[in-house]
Amino acid sequence: MSCEEFELLLNGYIDGELKDPDLKRVEEHLAGCPHCRKLVRDYQRLKEVTAEMKFKNPPQEIWDSYWQRIFHRITRGAGWVFFLVGAVAVAGFAVYEFATDPAVEALQKLIVFAIFVGLGLLLISVIWERVKASKTDKYKEIER
Repeated sequence: MSCEEFELLLNGYIDGELKDPDLKRVEEHLAGCPHCRKLVRDYQRLKEVTAEMKFKNPPQEIWDSYWQRIFHRITRGAGWVFFLVGAVAVAGFAVYEFATDPAVEALQKLIVFAIFVGLGLLLISVIWERVKASKTDKYKEIER
């Protein structure tokens, strides 16, 4: 058995899950390979140390602040959505009123329309980039 084959069976050996003939092959390999014997000792020690580990329950104040942060994150996001929907509705109404006003010349309407289209495209592109960046942001869980 090669060391590579042994490493594939290592976890099963450490956990006592190997049966004959794999168990005999692993033990024969261990008898002649000091590198793999050291590997077994290291893994056994790691298993012992992790078995002794205990989960520490965080204090109640940590849980309270956790739920507060979630609440603030949700309400802040909802607030921005409502604000943007309202702002777009007001801007849309203003553009409509401006466009249907017979006292305003066509060139003025075209210029204002171009400005609003440009602002709308900029807003959409910024939102699009933020959404794409938030999906790959490695640091989004870190408090600032």
